[in-house]
Amino acid sequence: MLAPTASALLPTRVLFVTDSESSVSADMAALRGLGVTSFALCADPEQVPAVLAEAPADRPFELLICPHRSRDDTAERLLRRLAGAATLARFPVLIPTGEASRAAPLEAAGAKLLERPYSPNDLAAALQRALSPLRRSLSAPAGGDKSRKAAAKLERPMTTGDLVQAGHRHLEAGRTAQAAKAFAAALQRIEDLPEACLGMARLERRQDNPEEAHRWVVRAAAGYLRRNDDAGLAALLPHLPKGTRGLFAEEASTLMDQGRHRQACCSFLEAAQESGEPLHAIIARACAFSNSPSRRMEILCDAFEASGHAATAKSLRLRLLRGEYVPVPARPGWLHRFPRLQEVVAVAGWTAQAWKHG
Repeated sequence: MLAPTASALLPTRVLFVTDSESSVSADMAALRGLGVTSFALCADPEQVPAVLAEAPADRPFELLICPHRSRDDTAERLLRRLAGAATLARFPVLIPTGEASRAAPLEAAGAKLLERPYSPNDLAAALQRALSPLRRSLSAPAGGDKSRKAAAKLERPMTTGDLVQAGHRHLEAGRTAQAAKAFAAALQRIEDLPEACLGMARLERRQDNPEEAHRWVVRAAAGYLRRNDDAGLAALLPHLPKGTRGLFAEEASTLMDQGRHRQACCSFLEAAQESGEPLHAIIARACAFSNSPSRRMEILCDAFEASGHAATAKSLRLRLLRGEYVPVPARPGWLHRFPRLQEVVAVAGWTAQAWKHG
């Protein structure tokens, strides 16, 4: 029978950080023997903060368990990731290991070790060591409401919505640096989160930078279009002179202006898929009016190659930088049965755009 203090410190829900369920099956069985039955798995330690943040408010994770194995740095990566998140630096972590001496640095970094093999009482004691600092902070009278709020943050990290709301609060208070940091943190979790993009647009307008604000509005509109949010997209249409036509291509140009070339590659591919237009024609049009079109195209080709699209990068280099003809895969429609004519039409369209903006 477990001691009352140990049983009082059982976690209600546990997140295992491992890419192999078999490596923690014995740990799950031992926890079930103590009465803990709610588990989830996360294979990538980099994704742990997001998994914790998206947990239901009434069923938060209270403990992370990450097994330590030789020639596996998952536990080290997990602790580094938690240390980099202000609200997670003290989140309870238990590390079962059969090599306690090698795992000692992990304990020095704040985790609690559980040496294998272990008995049910050993497991209960380890749970108590891991959870007691958090539970003390929840019940300690010292510090009053502030201590309880801080402890609550440890149990439930900020969601992307929380970060966006925090950014707007900072902006209302005139704390632009903190607002930018909050919006950027939300965008690190979800790269094209429209609400965070709109927050950045508002921030840029506040700083009297309308061009950069428009870039963020374009990114927000593209995000709404991806998730089929008609209401959100409709609210932005008055700020989009071209409407949704060519929106992904415009987003790609915006991402290139912001130095996000790999993301721009994805948007260019989406633009080609949506419009049916050859990818090189879309990119040529996007780069034509920059200060150095050839340099911009070269950077983009490098980004395609770095993103795993080596064949696409090679084709773009031949077509855009060396001027060689590259056959375009046929698409449904009568014009696409005539590749040469298709090229003539594409060049004519590009020339018309150049005259229009010249």
